[in-house]
Order: sequence, then structure tokens, then C-alpha cells
Amino acid sequence: DAGRHLLGRFVRARARLWLPQRLQVLAERTGLLPSGCSIRRQKTRWGSCSARGHISLNDRLMFLPPELVDHVLLHELAHLREPHHGPAFHRLLARLDPKSRAHHAALRQAGQLIPPWLPDRL
Repeated sequence: DAGRHLLGRFVRARARLWLPQRLQVLAERTGLLPSGCSIRRQKTRWGSCSARGHISLNDRLMFLPPELVDHVLLHELAHLREPHHGPAFHRLLARLDPKSRAHHAALRQAGQLIPPWLPDRL
């Protein structure tokens, strides 16, 4: 319905303002600089990093606690150096986010934080 759609557009607009700014702060802090950033609505991923270094972030991140948002952003930034989820990736992520294991576990439950009124598509 129109109300849900309008709220969804508002969330996306806020995400497009805040998430790239936060990513930039963390990128500068870590020295891992993406080639670009886009905001999308994804059903199964919080974020992704392309082989060309472009990071896509899910606008639903706006409903997560800041420490989980940072974990997702740091996870994607780590892929700029380590493209696969091997031991080197996990060592790097642990350096970037010392609580990465706890944050990863919390992300499994984070879908419950997404309000039911948020439309799947815009």
C-alpha cells in the first residue's frame, strides 16, 4: 500500500545519506578504500563487495544497532583485501572488529529487527 511504500522510500533515502558516510569513515580508518558504494534492498544479504571493489549495502541495515552496522561495513571492507572467507579474511576481520565473532552471531538474529511494515521492494 501507499503508506508502506512511502515509509520504505524514506528508509532508503536515509540509508543513502548515512551508510556511505559511515563506510567512508571506516574506510579511511582502515585504509581499505572501496571504488564505490550503492544502497539496495536485498532479501538475503546485508552487503556485498564486487571484484572491482564496489560495495553494495542493504538499506535494512538502518534498523540494526550501530555496532552490527559497523561489523557489516568492516566485513565488506575486508573483502577488498581478502576476497574469500578463508583464514586470512577472518584474521583481518578480527583485527578490524575485535568482536567480530559475537557480531556475526548477532547478525543471524538481526532479521527480527526489521519491521514488518517495510516493503520487500520499492
